[in-house]
Amino acid sequence: SQTARLHQQLANHIQDASKSGTEDELSAVKKDKERIARQAKESQAQLLGELASTKERLVNSETKLQEVQTTMGNLMDEHKSKIDTMRKSIRADAEKHQQEMRNQQESMQAKLREEKQRARAEIDKLQGEILNLKRKGKEEKTA
Repeated sequence: SQTARLHQQLANHIQDASKSGTEDELSAVKKDKERIARQAKESQAQLLGELASTKERLVNSETKLQEVQTTMGNLMDEHKSKIDTMRKSIRADAEKHQQEMRNQQESMQAKLREEKQRARAEIDKLQGEILNLKRKGKEEKTA
């Protein structure tokens, strides 16, 4: 990284200055050391700023993600509730229809029973009349 490169330059200057050992070179090394230290602090401050900015974006993204997940959960719950309501309504309609069909069938069976009883009574009445006519016919023949 940039900091490592600056430290390597400083180490090279120190090594060069210690070999020759002149005052001017040592002064230049000190200035370079101060410049490198200042640049390292500036670089570190810049990196810390970028890190803080990245962290803030991450927190904002996580917050937005949670909001989206909450909204999706609410929509899913609402959708499930609507489906459950529709199912209950359909079931109630089906049960109502089945009951109406049973009632209609029972009504038709009751009418059929009544009709059978009327027909049976009519048949019995006609058979009685036939027997009476047969008796009258025999009586007339014997008379």
